[in-house]
Amino acid sequence: MQPLKQNVAINLILYCLGEVFVLDDGGEVDLDLGNYERFLDVTLHRDNNITTGKIYQHVINKERQGDYLGKTVQVVPHITDAIQEWVERVAVQPVNQDGAKPQVCIIELGGTIGDIEGMPFVEAFRQFQFRVKKENFCCAHVSLVPQPRSTGEPKTKPTQSSVRELRGLGLSPDLIVCRSENPIRHPVKEKISNFCHVAPEQVICIHDLPSIYRVPILMESQGIVEFFNDRLQLNIPMPPPRRFMQKWKHLAERIDTLRKEVNIGLVGKYTMLEDSYASVTKALQHAAVTAGYKLKLTRGMEGKIEACKWCRESQKPFLGICLGLQAAVVEFSRLTGQPAGPAHTLFRKLFVSGSVPYREKGSIVYLGKY
Repeated sequence: MQPLKQNVAINLILYCLGEVFVLDDGGEVDLDLGNYERFLDVTLHRDNNITTGKIYQHVINKERQGDYLGKTVQVVPHITDAIQEWVERVAVQPVNQDGAKPQVCIIELGGTIGDIEGMPFVEAFRQFQFRVKKENFCCAHVSLVPQPRSTGEPKTKPTQSSVRELRGLGLSPDLIVCRSENPIRHPVKEKISNFCHVAPEQVICIHDLPSIYRVPILMESQGIVEFFNDRLQLNIPMPPPRRFMQKWKHLAERIDTLRKEVNIGLVGKYTMLEDSYASVTKALQHAAVTAGYKLKLTRGMEGKIEACKWCRESQKPFLGICLGLQAAVVEFSRLTGQPAGPAHTLFRKLFVSGSVPYREKGSIVYLGKY
């Protein structure tokens, strides 16, 4: 859930929020949904990505159809009601191949508490928790606990302030997730518990780890499974069996013990932001782990063409995606006697000559699973 005015993520510059992830149904969404699909092994839909632009467009369309009978359309109740209706509709959509309805729907509200863009969503969830009752609603608040290198002492004031502001908006956190660079000691955890008025077991501390795959293991060791089981009445048998998360632990250990390295170059247009090619990077990481290698990725219109030329002359296989494949066509055209010159000039000449077909406006772009 992104408080952005855009309807779809395709209109965002990759430097802003990273890559645009394309779902099986062709939905162009935020890269976070790609992370959810990879970690949870689910298939999400375009409606799982909620933006302010989508909500406003939905409400405006209803107003134009006369659904509001000429009433003044306002943020409360019309926008907030639309958010709640959208969440309730999407929450029961199957995301697994068995077609079963999910037991729990996880909603991530992006941004920072207090942002004006996110206020309608916070108000919607304030109302929503009373509609569905407290036993069916759990609010987890993620907060940074900075640790200045000069002292090394964790600072809890930002967490206290954000929790206070969240409560002022009508939401009380049931779980506080503290992110930090280094492990947080128990006295600091107790301090957060006391000043934020939550039980110690409702404070989960996650510090930087060698691998992201260690994070679920760390959370499980702090009793998060038991907490959600009691809080949402999931009826999971307790204590968990010894084999619980065994495969995940083996995966994390395997990643930590990889020693052989494979060097892969990623030549791209938006390499300044790491998340610009998140799906490609993750696919390479997963393939490297499966093959027993530790991935060493090096990032780097003319440079693309030179990379294609080097791969051809060195007989190295490469995967050209989007502009990368077009750069390969340009490089091959230079080889076969097409006019040389700057890349942008050559692109124009190739379009005119027909070497590179030009896609007319309004033509079909195939997205998703085909």
